[in-house]
This record gives sequence, structure tokens and C-alpha cells, in this order.
Amino acid sequence: MAFTAPEFEQAFESESTSFSVYLVNYRGYGGSEGSPSEAALLSDALVLYDRLVLTYESVFVIGRSLGSGVATYIASERPLKKLVLVTPFDSIQSIAQKQFPFYPMSILLKDKFNSLGRAGSIYSDTLILVAEDDKVVRRIHTDKLIQSLVNRAPEVVFIEGADHNDISQYARYYQSISAFLNSD
Repeated sequence: MAFTAPEFEQAFESESTSFSVYLVNYRGYGGSEGSPSEAALLSDALVLYDRLVLTYESVFVIGRSLGSGVATYIASERPLKKLVLVTPFDSIQSIAQKQFPFYPMSILLKDKFNSLGRAGSIYSDTLILVAEDDKVVRRIHTDKLIQSLVNRAPEVVFIEGADHNDISQYARYYQSISAFLNSD
């Protein structure tokens, strides 16, 4: 995620509220060591959260794409004030099964990132950003997740014209995140 650091800095530099932003590379990416298994990523996320709450009064988590699966895990395991999910999905298994219906994905996939299964344990205020033309995470997978967040109805923002990979290039992306994080 290092390539998004300047974008986040620019988006929040003029905010009246100050934020400390931590952008974390997954194991095996961006110079980080290790292998990026689901178990390892989820464990890393909780370790980081547990360290941050020692310093900060409240923690907000933003997860994009695969990171939304990690973010829903944190939100289901720890108290979050705010949760932002960008191009989120119900589960990787569901996406793969829809793409390859003749293969038994429940057997073939080791890492499932089952956000749908965690949704009932999420109580934080949640913003979901949906890319209108997302061809990686189809709308049906995002809609299932939205419908499963039953403890608090999420705020959902559709970014018109955006696809999975360019959603952050639209002004509404950072405007929505900023407004949500600065709201009471």
C-alpha cells in the first residue's frame, strides 16, 4: 500500500481533525518478509490493532479489496469506532465459485476471507465504497455483505465510473472517507 501513502497524506493534510495513518504492507509484499496466508494476515492485523490501542483513544480501520476481509476480521474481534470497506466482498470462496462454478472451491481454496460469516459480529459505524464498474468484485458479492451487516446499517457510497483498481482516483473516494471519519 506504500503507493497510496502520498494520496492519503494529501487527502487528510488540511483536515481540522488530526489522524495518524498507518498503511501496512502484507507479509511478502512491499518489502515485508513472510508468506501472506489468511491466518498470518489476520494475526498480524490483531497484533497491530492491540499495539495501536495502547497509544490512541480510538482506532479506525480501512480495508480495500482483500484488505476488506482483514478489516472485517478486526472489526469482528475488536471494538472499532469506524470501519471503511472499499470494494469489499462476501468471501473469496464465493467470488471464486461464481467465476469457476465447476470446481469445488470450498475444497480447493485454503484462504477464504469470509467477511459474510463475520458480519454479525461487527458493531462499528461502517462506510462501504463501491466501484460502479467493478469487474473483480461483482456487485452481488458486495450486496451480500451489505445485507449481512445487521447490527448497524452501513453507509454505502457508489463511485460512478470507477472500477476496482481506479476507485481512489475519483474525488468522491477521499471526500467520502474524510466526511465519514470526521462525522460523530
